[in-house]
Amino acid sequence: MGEKGRVGEKGIGRLETGDWRLGASRAPISNLQSPNLLIAISFLLAAFLRFYQLDGTSLWNDEGNSWAMLARAYGEIAAAAAADIHPPGYYWLLKTWSLLFGDSAWAMRSLSATLGVLLVVLVLALGRQVARNRSGWGYFPVLAALLAALNPFQIYYSQEARMYMLLAVEAAGVFWALLWVMEIGDLRAGDWRLEIEGMGDLPTPAISNLRSPNLIIPYSLFIFFGAAGLWTHYSFPIVLAAAGLAYGVWGLGGVLRPAHPLAAERRPWQSLLTFAAANLLLLLLFVPWLPTAIDRVLNWPKGGETISLVEGVALTLRTLLFGPLRDVPAPLWPWLAVAGLLPLLGLMALRRNRAALAALGFWLLLPIAMMAALGLFTDAFLKFLLIASPAWCLLAAAAPWIIGTDSGQRRATTVLAV
Repeated sequence: MGEKGRVGEKGIGRLETGDWRLGASRAPISNLQSPNLLIAISFLLAAFLRFYQLDGTSLWNDEGNSWAMLARAYGEIAAAAAADIHPPGYYWLLKTWSLLFGDSAWAMRSLSATLGVLLVVLVLALGRQVARNRSGWGYFPVLAALLAALNPFQIYYSQEARMYMLLAVEAAGVFWALLWVMEIGDLRAGDWRLEIEGMGDLPTPAISNLRSPNLIIPYSLFIFFGAAGLWTHYSFPIVLAAAGLAYGVWGLGGVLRPAHPLAAERRPWQSLLTFAAANLLLLLLFVPWLPTAIDRVLNWPKGGETISLVEGVALTLRTLLFGPLRDVPAPLWPWLAVAGLLPLLGLMALRRNRAALAALGFWLLLPIAMMAALGLFTDAFLKFLLIASPAWCLLAAAAPWIIGTDSGQRRATTVLAV
């Protein structure tokens, strides 16, 4: 088996699976938990920035459309949405919210503000999923959450009574569940690096089943967030496409990589079929609205414009960094350079984590590709990039770890201190 997989007489020393470590891992427990104080600060900061002066301005045109929906019954909302360019999901949720909190500007926008804080929580959860049992990555989740808490793009739409923050939450929920599914898949597939001592009396099946998580909860979350996203906005299929591509790339890598002899039996095609079945189920939950959705998408209002590649990249980076804010730092180009460089470094830092690399990469890039392909680089459509904003925050937060785990941890600590 080789020295690292040797069964000796000293007791279980360590059992690793990719970046998973079971038993006495090198990473001390304190490194696996982001500092609770910094997490609390991130959440409080997110709440303050999203609820501050929430009713400082009156409802504007599109928010007025949301307000008008509140006077209708749920069935009437669906009928009105059938003639609109959005499904009724957000309006139904806003109607329910208004029954509890009223229909003032503050009450309506408080739904988006609450969802904005929830998005920061999901970014933290995603960060922990990516960093789980990776030695030296303890500060990564909190750095990602802090970037999300401070992100002007997310703050802006957290103060608007429209569906875009809900859409971002649903996208983050899909990828949180997806990473959970892939994480369990790595355990079951036997992508193992073993350093075992003293397991001579432990039968092979026991080694394979030291941990046996099931997929019911993550797939339930995947279906819930995926179906909810389809009922929220017609652009959400690009999120599901990104998730599908990420799962396919990750799954293909698992098929091509030989299993360890101590691992459980691998069934890669069964895993792919399970993933396909989950997608089919969430699509079935959208079937009642599917004919209307097809008609609305085919009659989608025109409004994009063709711009050069350089202009498109610059506009994308500006939006991800500052959102629709008009007052931005001058000169702008150093900020745009940093906004483009950080996620690239983050992708490189995650190169050994196949699941995170595929998931975050496709999550960031596919919505941008959709915008470019459909010529949607105008003020009216740039908000669609909000679904990619959590991916940008996570990849940017991973950038310090390009120089190694220990140095990356120190760099992240410095960034947090600043």
